[in-house]
Amino acid sequence: CTFIGLQEEAEIEVPCDLSGCSAPYEDPASVAGGSIIGFNYYPLAETRVLSDGCPEYSFDFEQRGFYIENLIEGNREQILDIHVGSPSFSSSGDTLVFSKQGVVFLLTAPYTDPLYILASEYKNYGNPALSPDGKYLATNNSIGDTIGVWIEELSTGQETYIGYGGSPVWLDNQ
Repeated sequence: CTFIGLQEEAEIEVPCDLSGCSAPYEDPASVAGGSIIGFNYYPLAETRVLSDGCPEYSFDFEQRGFYIENLIEGNREQILDIHVGSPSFSSSGDTLVFSKQGVVFLLTAPYTDPLYILASEYKNYGNPALSPDGKYLATNNSIGDTIGVWIEELSTGQETYIGYGGSPVWLDNQ
């Protein structure tokens, strides 16, 4: 597949394997019940089929960013003009957490002005997940030589190592 950015001069060439082609939507996150979803979005400017049958996509990078869509009301809104990592909503949908370059950000409805909540030159945070009650944040990060899942109590900053693992997911009100 060939990806061409309207704002960028360089083209990125990758082998034509349709299973590996990027879609304009990435990293979906939803609120319990599925009425609100968030996603990274790269609007397609143009799609062409090349002579070898592979698609060529042109993305409108000027409109890229993180979007929230209310499926009941049918409206879509761009809330950030950046690609975010591992987005996750609180169970009520009024808080979004995400990571970007090892820093975790928290954004509350109406989703303006992100506030970083976890940042350190000695830690690399990723895959944030808010507890259902919004009091704790689970992340996968590395602190020194200890890599794994950590839980932070947001009111105190107290961090607890849970164990080696990947992307944390909260179950019930645990």
